[in-house]
Amino acid sequence: MGVFAALLVAGLLMLVTRRSGAAPVLRPETAAREIDAGSEAARRRALLRRLKREDPERFAAFARDLYRPGGLPDLADLETGGGQA
Repeated sequence: MGVFAALLVAGLLMLVTRRSGAAPVLRPETAAREIDAGSEAARRRALLRRLKREDPERFAAFARDLYRPGGLPDLADLETGGGQA
C-alpha cells in the first residue's frame, strides 16, 4: 500500500512540474531592452527572436544559414527587414 501511494504521489508531481514545449513569452519591454543592448551579438539574437515570433516565414529564410560558417545575417538586414526573403 505504501509503495502504491509513493508511486501515485510521484506521478502527480511529474504531471504538475512538467514543462510545456512552448517557448517562454518575451514581453515587449524586455525584447526592446535586449535589442538596445550594447553588444552586436545580443542585438542580433534579440532581433532573430522577434523575427521568429512576428514573421516565421522570413525567420525560416535566415535560419537556413544560421549554423553554416559565415551564415549569421547582417545586423542591418535584421533591423530593416531586408536581406533574404
